[in-house]
Amino acid sequence: MKKVTNGNNYKRLKVQLVLGNPRIGCDGYGICKIGTKNTMVYNPCHSEKTIEGQLSIEKDFLSILFFKNKMSVGVYQKYFSKGVFVMESDFMLPIEIATAFAIPPSVLKHGNYRIYERKDVIFQVYISRLNPLNYPILAM
Repeated sequence: MKKVTNGNNYKRLKVQLVLGNPRIGCDGYGICKIGTKNTMVYNPCHSEKTIEGQLSIEKDFLSILFFKNKMSVGVYQKYFSKGVFVMESDFMLPIEIATAFAIPPSVLKHGNYRIYERKDVIFQVYISRLNPLNYPILAM
């Protein structure tokens, strides 16, 4: 298990993400899978849609950093060029990620999330408030 590092008042974890809709075999839009480099090594979905990122949690808000220099032009154009990150369906945060952050099992809600570009190499997406399984919270 990768260690969560503490930044300035927030926790962060390097991850690999497979983009797409988990309900339709990772086609479409959203987050299909998230794992640490250790758990994603044997993932059969390795493709250009498998990209590196960093999760951080600060005061119950999840932020995902996507590194522009680590993605193909096609991935950039499909998922990041329109100013919003589209999640077509809810995504259950893997238990290993929840455990690493010491948070309850949580769902990332479907919806459109604004993309913030930083320094031309990083896209930051805030997945509003974490949604513990017992407390439904709507996306933006």
